[in-house]
Amino acid sequence: MSCNDIIYLSARLNKDNRIETTIETCISMFVYTYCELKNPICFIDDHRNYCCEVSQTSFKKDKFKFIPNNALQAEGVHLVLPAVKATGGRTFIAGICAALRWVIKANLVEHPNHYSEGLLGFRGGCLVACTESSLWTKFCELEMPSAVSKNQNQDSIEPSPTEIPPCLMLVEAHLQRPVRTHNILKRKLDIAKEVKKKNSTGITSKDSNNIDENSKKDSNVEFTIYDENSCPVNGEDVSKALEDLVITEKSEDFSLHHNYLEGIDLTLADMIVFPCVHYLLVRLEVETDSIVVPEVDKDSLYKRDPSYTKMKIKQKSPSRVLQLL
Repeated sequence: MSCNDIIYLSARLNKDNRIETTIETCISMFVYTYCELKNPICFIDDHRNYCCEVSQTSFKKDKFKFIPNNALQAEGVHLVLPAVKATGGRTFIAGICAALRWVIKANLVEHPNHYSEGLLGFRGGCLVACTESSLWTKFCELEMPSAVSKNQNQDSIEPSPTEIPPCLMLVEAHLQRPVRTHNILKRKLDIAKEVKKKNSTGITSKDSNNIDENSKKDSNVEFTIYDENSCPVNGEDVSKALEDLVITEKSEDFSLHHNYLEGIDLTLADMIVFPCVHYLLVRLEVETDSIVVPEVDKDSLYKRDPSYTKMKIKQKSPSRVLQLL
């Protein structure tokens, strides 16, 4: 695991000297640029249709090159890009989440305490589960990029109603749900303490809705306090409400807002979903006679699959009951 591990991405050079890519390649390059990675990149033309374009100025010429389509097959390797080839040449990591996690960790080996470490989340567990076992990973890694590819390839000459992609509705529903994070109680207590401190030093309550959660990070955490009638508390009453509020982990009277997908910290999930949301919004028709808003299952993206429901039964011998039925 090192910064010399090779990244393989799907792309080709068109007649205008622009690089045509897949959405997965765009996501990878977005993370590559944000994290200031130094890994060499190899582009392989393995798709018929590409849904995105990137200027060559976005890349350093000494860090990327185009290689033949059968370069990996010649080594006896068959996988779906993006992928990473470890320095030893015997290990390949495929898939957006796995490949990006690998290169970020490789960068941390040579540059400890780099800001990109935060993308891996608490104890480095962000998107660590595979798509077969995690609905959240499946949504970020497969469903969102697939929606972009499908949307980009649908070019209709005849005018038609603008349909909001279902995955955008799922993202919106997810951001409206309560924040779930590993240390939510501690974060709430820290925010409440900061509000009281700023209020006692004369800072206006208007500014108290944006709290500097960590002095080491330039980030703001937004929250809402609800009274006994479930109405939001505003103005100078915020600090007073916190005085009498018993804060618990599942307290509904003190609600944190989603600054990011997984709560109040930027993670790899945001880096993957953001380019997808960008391309989907850019493709939406602004001038239209009608808009179609699809109905989606707004249950939690962490557990909305019915197959994950744990069935319970009180009868000691369910087989006997089934026979009677």
